[in-house]
Amino acid sequence: MKTIRRILCPVDFSAVSDREMELAILLAERFQDELVLQHNLASGAALGVSWMHEQEHHGKAAAQETDARTKLSVLLKAVPKGVRERTRGALTYGALHHCVENLAKQADADLVVIGTHGRAGGDHPSETERLITHSPCPVLTTRDDAPHEWLPALDKAAEPIPTLVPVDFSAHSLAALRYAIHLRETLPLELTVLYVADREDYGAGWAEGQLSKELPAGVRATFRLEVRKGGAVEQIIAEESVQRARLVVMGAHAEGFF
Repeated sequence: MKTIRRILCPVDFSAVSDREMELAILLAERFQDELVLQHNLASGAALGVSWMHEQEHHGKAAAQETDARTKLSVLLKAVPKGVRERTRGALTYGALHHCVENLAKQADADLVVIGTHGRAGGDHPSETERLITHSPCPVLTTRDDAPHEWLPALDKAAEPIPTLVPVDFSAHSLAALRYAIHLRETLPLELTVLYVADREDYGAGWAEGQLSKELPAGVRATFRLEVRKGGAVEQIIAEESVQRARLVVMGAHAEGFF
């Protein structure tokens, strides 16, 4: 499993940006990662990227771009010193999810940390949902109304972080499970794997058999298995409440997961 070495954090200068930046910085501190702060300017022009650091940039620029550069520079200077020396900023131009995908590839990012404002409408996925579906690397997201105290402590001495991993034993959910187990080697995660059975004969015994086929010997002891029946979404939300989960690791039916 690839080690996390570079984190991409898109920011829009809203309140949720503060939350996702705080989480990205915590991870960068814990993993000694490089951090890329990205701001996207919606534009009808071709997709592009403009790299920037803390030094002044010269040349004539549109007022919107100048304002974005100024705000991004302020964020860069606010990053704690230990992480700031490994942090750079980037402005992108175009549709947000496409720009994040392209920059994640260009920067060889191992993780994207981004907030979500929820769906644009009942039938319209948010930019974050689109990104989760197509991202070339795992995506960590948090709700824009999540309080700061929900952010988990990530240092080695921290209390274990209750983490829920829903699986249906498809390829993408098993990839997410392996990713969670890999993260547990570095982060203080307390893993609970949840299987929501869709048939009467697919119970705990069947789930244990699937796990034994998919995971190396000894790994099974690193997490707890819970089996529930009912609607998958409802059971996942209910189990999240029961376990007081601070983190949910899930697969997606596409290139990326998490």
